[in-house]
Amino acid sequence: MKKNDKRRRNLLINSFILITLLILTFSSISFSSQDYLPKKCYPGFEKEVRVRVVDNGMRPIEGAIVKIYYQVTSTITDRGEPKYAYTPEVLTNSSGIAEFFIVNREMNEDKLDCNIEIIVDLGSYRREEKINIEEMPKEVLIKMNAYPLVVSVKDQYGNPLNATMRIDRREKSFEGTGIIHLYPNRYELEVLYKDLVSKKYNVTINQDSFIRVVFPIYEVSLSIENSRGEKLMFRVVGENESYEGKTTLKIPSDAQKLRVEVFGEVNEIIEVPLSLPTKKNYEIRLDREAPEFEKIEIKTVRNETRVRVYVEDKGEYASGVEKVIATLTFEDDTILVREAENKGEYYEAVFNKVGNSQFSIRAYDKEGNERIIKGVHSVNKKVKEKEEASFEFDPIILGGIVIGLIILVGLYKYITSKFEGEL
Repeated sequence: MKKNDKRRRNLLINSFILITLLILTFSSISFSSQDYLPKKCYPGFEKEVRVRVVDNGMRPIEGAIVKIYYQVTSTITDRGEPKYAYTPEVLTNSSGIAEFFIVNREMNEDKLDCNIEIIVDLGSYRREEKINIEEMPKEVLIKMNAYPLVVSVKDQYGNPLNATMRIDRREKSFEGTGIIHLYPNRYELEVLYKDLVSKKYNVTINQDSFIRVVFPIYEVSLSIENSRGEKLMFRVVGENESYEGKTTLKIPSDAQKLRVEVFGEVNEIIEVPLSLPTKKNYEIRLDREAPEFEKIEIKTVRNETRVRVYVEDKGEYASGVEKVIATLTFEDDTILVREAENKGEYYEAVFNKVGNSQFSIRAYDKEGNERIIKGVHSVNKKVKEKEEASFEFDPIILGGIVIGLIILVGLYKYITSKFEGEL
């Protein structure tokens, strides 16, 4: 009896253990199978895609160009050709991240393409990776065969400078220290300071690399005024800050010239030759005033119209009159343009046509400043006839003059004879 009880107890314990193990086993299989359930790519799916781009050392790459090629819909023509498209290009941020949102409008499951292609461009180096949406993780990691090139730019005293580097068809601006990732190869690196001066280096990239660049800098005083001594607004080309009349600039010793944009009615870019470190103060006087008209004379002589222009470019720093252009528009819509000849005291333009006209006269100085004057010229017909009469005798007029003289002589005789009779 005791043996049977013991067997029953052991059987009960073993059965309990077996059932417990079976429950745990099935339970384990059930839970683990949830992680391996196939992810379904449904027709008309929408998907957020997050891409992280890193280098050989798993460090983030900033400035890589990322785009995705994917199916938009299955048909674009009656032939049923699949339609694919690229997303807009996205630059990776400082964490190497680029984010997208793609929409597949294909509703036919048989024609649905769940594959996407991630394309990463790093200068001349490209990496392409195809991924099935069903298997895509929350963040797609793209590892590039690239190394960082660190460029440090300072002045002779160790102060960081704003600079720009150009390498492998890319350009990057930075202050003090800039980092750019490159595929293993040989390159030409150009480092620029304010577009004034640059230095070039041949670099070989096969590991993390560092280059230190030094630009000796001098402080330069620059003032710009017009010919009347008035301050002018200006800025150095390549910079955003504007100055009124005068400023102090930091210029590298190797700079040969300074390009400056001067503001006014018409903005003008000038070049200031530099002689560093010998000369550090530069005073520029610009002729921003147009020539002034003193007098305009328009005369008709025979079959010509003569235009005389008295004009002067005034001011202490005036550049002088460069040219004068005269335009006459006649009543029959004839338009004649002449460049006036410098006669010393005045400029003269001769037109081989006469008649009432509208005139337009433009005067330019050597700085390109322009002044214009417009008006109307009317021909006096009586004066014109009188001028012609001095060269041709009209018989009717001559006969009238003779008859008038005869009448005057007769009247004189009559008066004198009458006075003599009374005496």
